[in-house]
Amino acid sequence: MRHHSAWSRPTTADSCLLVAVADRLRACVRSSDTVARLGGAEFAVLLAGTTAAGAVATARRIHAALSEPLMVEGRELSPCAGIGIAVGSGQQFDALLRDADLAMYKAKPAESGTGLYVVERSTAELDTSPAEAATPSRSIGDAVA
Repeated sequence: MRHHSAWSRPTTADSCLLVAVADRLRACVRSSDTVARLGGAEFAVLLAGTTAAGAVATARRIHAALSEPLMVEGRELSPCAGIGIAVGSGQQFDALLRDADLAMYKAKPAESGTGLYVVERSTAELDTSPAEAATPSRSIGDAVA
């Protein structure tokens, strides 16, 4: 999720927006999943025990939830999100987090305000960079709904 603001001096509106986004993220996932704010306006969602298709379905629910306008301090805001998905074994969490970060940047919101990109690798491929992986990464496109 990207929200442009002066993050060096967060305002009450910024804080309200982040809380509202976190609430919407939690409403889109299972109770066994984890939602965490990484910093600024970046969040991570850990979906343990799911498939790439399950992760894409969750991303679509998240996109739908975030596309609903928010009222913050009397102003209507429409957050947009670039959603990067990394699928792989939790055995090498650092590689999985690196792939998710790469996918998120490749999925930066287009003019439509959405973007979704998937990096999917087998356990054997987790020591390689995404460019070297045998399983190609793929863009799901700007429209995820």
